[in-house]
This record gives sequence, C-alpha cells and structure tokens, in this order.
Amino acid sequence: MPAVSAGLPAPIPAAAAEGVPRPDTDDPVEIAAHGRTLATLGLIHLRHAGAPRAMVLGLAAMAMGDLRPRTVLMVAEALLQAGDPAQAMTALERFDDDGAGLSQPPTPAENAARLYLAARVLLRQGRLEEARRALEQAIEDGRAAAGPTTGAGA
Repeated sequence: MPAVSAGLPAPIPAAAAEGVPRPDTDDPVEIAAHGRTLATLGLIHLRHAGAPRAMVLGLAAMAMGDLRPRTVLMVAEALLQAGDPAQAMTALERFDDDGAGLSQPPTPAENAARLYLAARVLLRQGRLEEARRALEQAIEDGRAAAGPTTGAGA
C-alpha cells in the first residue's frame, strides 16, 4: 500500500498503477489538470463501490500535485473503505497546521468532513472516546459551516 507522508505520496507501485493514464507532457499546468481529472475519476469509483481503484486514482492525482482538500478527503475515504484506517488518518494529517499540506485552505465544510472521517477512523481503531470527541466537533463545525437555520425545524 502506498504511504502518504507529509510531502508528496510515495510513488504508486507499478502493479497498483497499472492502467492509470499518465500525461505525456512535462507542462506543470497540464499535469495538474490531469491530476484533477484523475481525482474526479477516483470520486466516481468511490461512489460506486470501487474504493481500491479510487485510492489508486486519488494517490496518482496527489502525486501530480492535486492537493486540494476535496482530493485528500476522497483519498482518505477510499483508504478507510479499502481497510487501511492508519493510512486514512495519515492522509487527513494534511489538514493539520492550518492546512499546510494542502494546495489551498479548506472550507469550513471540508474541515468538518475531515473531522467526520477522523471520527470514523478512530472508531475503526477502537479509540471510542477520541472518536466521540471528533464526531461532536464535526457536528459543531458542520452546523457552523451551514450557517444559521430558519423555519420550523430551527
């Protein structure tokens, strides 16, 4: 399983990357666009029960420089679904230090999603109290991100 570190992820093993299209250019703009396309394909695979393929596509996107919060969240979700909660938590660490490991600051909703995924990882690891605290914080942050509510249900 490729490791995700504080820097770029480790190269994807050849067997895992088999079939992942590579750009035939050295232009950083085209490589970044290709990375975003791979991240989008990864999300499609993730939503249709293809977590292992989503993980490979997402890690390839990150290796091409797509370090947007949404891509990192997708990779963490794929890793969790593929049965590797420790690596999922490592991917989520990119949100630490005010998002220093990301290419752009996360939105409040992305921060809440990060906490929710962290709670799921912690639950899978049997760290129940930490999971509960992370989930409570995710709910609080999610409500804050959604803004004030009005109407009968408020």
